Amino acid sequence: MRHTSGQKLGTLFAPVFLLGMVAGVAVGAIAGGVMSLYSIIEAANDPELWAGWGRRGYGTIPVIYGMPVAGVVALVPAAGAFLGLFIHSGHVPLPSVNQQALAACWGATAAAAVPAVVLMLATGEEYKTAIVIGAGFVLVSSCIAFLVARQYLRYLSTHDEATIRVTRASSSSHLSFMIWSCIARAIVGRSWQAYRRGGSCGP
Repeated sequence: MRHTSGQKLGTLFAPVFLLGMVAGVAVGAIAGGVMSLYSIIEAANDPELWAGWGRRGYGTIPVIYGMPVAGVVALVPAAGAFLGLFIHSGHVPLPSVNQQALAACWGATAAAAVPAVVLMLATGEEYKTAIVIGAGFVLVSSCIAFLVARQYLRYLSTHDEATIRVTRASSSSHLSFMIWSCIARAIVGRSWQAYRRGGSCGP
């Protein structure tokens, strides 16, 4: 298995998708909250237009629906990020954290562009709105992929270095203990032999 940041790439599969879903849920909550706030302001300014919804506008509906939908949609750029890491690890044996984060970013960007293009083609006359939504989705996906990948890979790198230091310190302590044990045994053995010799030469 190819390696990345001192880890087997296969061990990154679950964390990449899990972190992607968490980031997607967070973005969905923020976007839903903004939509809810905007609807509340609009309902206050034009009560007749929002008579069917009331003064609270959409309320918490955008947040409730936005979180799970965004979490599922985030799996697309997450898959691209993992694929980017996999391809990059085959070309660069010992990449840095920033290099891997950029690889994840490019992978997420390419993967997010696919549904964005499909959305643009499917909207027809309202392609301008689709372009804004698609571009925003690609931009947010690439930025989040870079930041999340860099932080997580940096954590793995720091954890690996700490484990290596602890292992080396433990090995050094064990070696020192063995050396001092041998020295102590030698001293005790010589003292015992000297004592026996002194006792055998007595009256």
